[in-house]
Amino acid sequence: MLSGIEYTSREGHLLVFGCADAGFGGLGVYGPARDLIRLVGEQGGVVIPAHPFRSWSLFKGDLSSLSGIAAIEAYNGQNTDEENEQAAIFAGRCGMPTTGGSDSHDINDVGRCCTEFFAPVADEAAFIGQIKAGRFRGVLRKGRG
Repeated sequence: MLSGIEYTSREGHLLVFGCADAGFGGLGVYGPARDLIRLVGEQGGVVIPAHPFRSWSLFKGDLSSLSGIAAIEAYNGQNTDEENEQAAIFAGRCGMPTTGGSDSHDINDVGRCCTEFFAPVADEAAFIGQIKAGRFRGVLRKGRG
């Protein structure tokens, strides 16, 4: 089983995996991204900025200054092709691996974007290990207008 959450930080949305503290150390909603990244890292988890270049929710911080993030979500099924391209270009410039996710709100959107792992992922520990090792890539399966 794999569990995760999309956390709304002061700067933008962050995907969080491997954090046992459901209260996020008392940060509450809209806590600083740096504090969340530190807390999750201390627990052995990973943080990935979600759809950072989506026009209505541009990440409100300097992504390149966020030390401790594991990747950039460069392919999101609810983004436009241009928003995904901006994220992929940014990740490339920073040497960050990319992830992809459907962010589906409709059955027809499932699988639009995904993350491909280079080794089998059988459980959460393997998932976290592969993310930390950078053994994955984001994939855009079908564009969005």
